Amino acid sequence: QTFIPISIINYVMRTSRPLILDNALNSNTFSADPYVQTRPVLSVFCCPIVNKNTPMGILYLEHDLMEKAFTEKQLEIIDILLSQVAVSIEKSSLHEHLNREREEKDAARTEVDLQKHLLKNISAELAMVEERERKDIADDLHDSVTQNLALGLLQLKKLAVKLNENEKQQIGFINDQLKQAADQVR
Repeated sequence: QTFIPISIINYVMRTSRPLILDNALNSNTFSADPYVQTRPVLSVFCCPIVNKNTPMGILYLEHDLMEKAFTEKQLEIIDILLSQVAVSIEKSSLHEHLNREREEKDAARTEVDLQKHLLKNISAELAMVEERERKDIADDLHDSVTQNLALGLLQLKKLAVKLNENEKQQIGFINDQLKQAADQVR
């Protein structure tokens, strides 16, 4: 079953002009439409809703009890009303578009804030890892240098036992220097 007179709607869409039928059943052009044949359609008024030469919709009115229910005078009034409808539709569309853009902008801002937060966390983690690495390297250096100095001091003490007094003084000086270096490393 058809719920609208397709041939009338298509005609108005194609011509972009209003159509008034005094009796659709007696119309040569539209009487074969399945909708008109199954319903007692007498008077028909169909008009495009246009704004800035852009079709925005169709207004379809029918009267099934009276012929010549719609007049040219009514067409003038309806045309004025439809121009206001077209402007309202356009404003509504613009408002919807602006809301969509605002939502997209808010979503983008939220995403940027999230990325900033993630970047800040990654930077903090990187700084912590870097600090741990520095500490580990420093500990390794400290341990190995301290061990080498301690080993050198032991070997100097062993060596000093076999030397004369002048050489022992020189070894003592070197020994003091190495102890001072070990203290500085700590």
